[in-house]
Amino acid sequence: MKYQNSKTKVIIDVASRIRGGDWVPADENNVQDKVKKTTVKPKPVPDTTSNDDDSEGITKAQIMQELDAFGIKYDSNAKKEILYDLMMKGKK
Repeated sequence: MKYQNSKTKVIIDVASRIRGGDWVPADENNVQDKVKKTTVKPKPVPDTTSNDDDSEGITKAQIMQELDAFGIKYDSNAKKEILYDLMMKGKK
């Protein structure tokens, strides 16, 4: 659908409806002073499903704390990914 800002006269073409503000439906016969025409493409929705391999959002210190709680021995110099794998194996 095409909308025009009644103040700036900017026209946009979007897949969804716009309500409020200064945006009004733009009719091809009723469009005034085309200043800029922009097509807005919807952004893909990020995948928010939880993966066992996803160590983002957790720090190395938190992983080591969990390993200590499980009683799992580990090398404190090991990379975060290796410690994360150990932690996930310990939870099973």
